[in-house]
Order: sequence, then C-alpha cells, then structure tokens
Amino acid sequence: MKRVARANGRGDIPVYKGAADSLAGRPPIVIDETLFGVDGLGGVPDTEPKANQSDANGDHPEDAADVILRLTREIPNLTIICIGPLTNLAKARQKDPEFAHRPAKLVIMGGNYLGMGNSLPFLTAEWNFHCDPEAASIVLQQMQVPIRILPWEASFLRNQYPLINYTTHLLRNTSLASFLYNVTGTIRNYYASIGQQYPYCDEATIGIAFDEIVAKNVPLRANVELNGNFTRGQLAIDYANTVWNDSLQSYVAYDPQESPKPYEFATLVDVKLLDDWMNLATGG
Repeated sequence: MKRVARANGRGDIPVYKGAADSLAGRPPIVIDETLFGVDGLGGVPDTEPKANQSDANGDHPEDAADVILRLTREIPNLTIICIGPLTNLAKARQKDPEFAHRPAKLVIMGGNYLGMGNSLPFLTAEWNFHCDPEAASIVLQQMQVPIRILPWEASFLRNQYPLINYTTHLLRNTSLASFLYNVTGTIRNYYASIGQQYPYCDEATIGIAFDEIVAKNVPLRANVELNGNFTRGQLAIDYANTVWNDSLQSYVAYDPQESPKPYEFATLVDVKLLDDWMNLATGG
C-alpha cells in the first residue's frame, strides 16, 4: 500500500499495520504467484517507485482495527471501502459492539453469488472471503449498516471487455500509468492467455461507492460457508427468500419485520463511465 501511495504522489497517506493472520488461524492460503507475482505487485520491485524494506511496515504503532474504531468515532457517516480480507473490520466489531452501527455504509470487494470463485484449489470461493471466512461472516451477520458487495462474477463473468480497452488508462504518459502498467503485467498476460482483458476489480469497488457506477443492483440474503470441504468461504445465497416454519412443517415467506437484511450486490457496473474516471486518474 505504501508503494502504491508513493506512485500516486501521496506518500503522506498513513498506512497502518493490520492483522497478521485470519481469525481462525487456518493453514496458509494457496497463492498463485503467476497472477500477481511473489509480492502481489507483479514481482517488479525495481519499477519506480522502487520497493523498499519499509513498505512492509505500518507508519504508526496504532493497530488497524483500533484506527477503524477511532475514525468512525471522529468522522460521522464514514463510508468504509474494503478491497481485501475483512479481518481488521471483524476485529473492530469484536472490540466494540457499537461499531456495528457507526459507519454510513460498507462497500466490499468479495464473495460470489453464482458459485464461481477464484481461490485454489477448488475455485468455489472468492479470494478475499476465502482468506478469512469467519471474518466475512462476522461482518455480514453483525454489522447493522447498509452493505454493498462487488461479487467476483461481476468482474470475471460480466467484465464487459468488448465495450472498452482496459489497458488505455495504463498507456498514459504519466509516472502513475507507467507504474500500474508494469505491476499488472503478469495478471494482464494471464487474462490474455484465456482470451480476455484484465478487468476492473479493486477500481470497480471504489466506483460502486458512488451510485452512478452501479448499472444493476440486486438485493440478496446470504451466509458465508464456514465448514464445507470444497466450499469454505463461498457465499450461500438464499434465492427463494423463504424460511422453514417448524409448526407448519413447510417453507414460508420471510416476515418483513423479522427477516435478515439483504445485501446489495452490484452485479453489473457502468464500465464506460468507470473507464473515463480511470483515464482521468492516470492522465495527470
């Protein structure tokens, strides 16, 4: 994060150290280094700005979960955008139950709604939720604020690559565009090998914090699978919108007053508008 901030000319943005492990401390996640490189940034440490040892450390001693709690107390109606595993957010909720009500909304890159994943070895769960299913479950089940989700299928299955050239913003004559072009080289080459372009994922998550980027929004109830041998971390979607009634021995419609809240799934984004924003951001 610190290197990316420097590439954007914003080395002044504070970076805080988060959790070192998932909540359950499960075995290591299988990482395919051919996609994002050994360092998650394409494996090109000599690309300007060059990687340095301090990039792995936080700027401040304050823990990320504590920072989240502090900022949501100091800044009313804060929107929190999550582009990684939800461990720090879940830890904040565990430390302070009142945190569940403080943000204005959460915007999350994670989960899936059609059963397609991108996590080895079974490809049934989306990467961020697969890294810490318990944290994802805590956030979805215990946070009492609107939650908007960009599921994996919105980027992979519905990336709309014929509509735009996802590389144009990387070819601008700026240092930021050059940096992004180099660090995304391995993942762009992978997508080219399967006949696609590398789509907007993290960028789309930032975008859907704004309603105009959301082309289709689907309310769905969901739970995170925590135990499946093949599906751990997958989102189990309730498409029927029914619940089992013991007295009737039948499924019945949810009581609107008692039913679990649906989450907003941004299943389609306005990639043309988002691409315009990306070209403005990298154009200098």
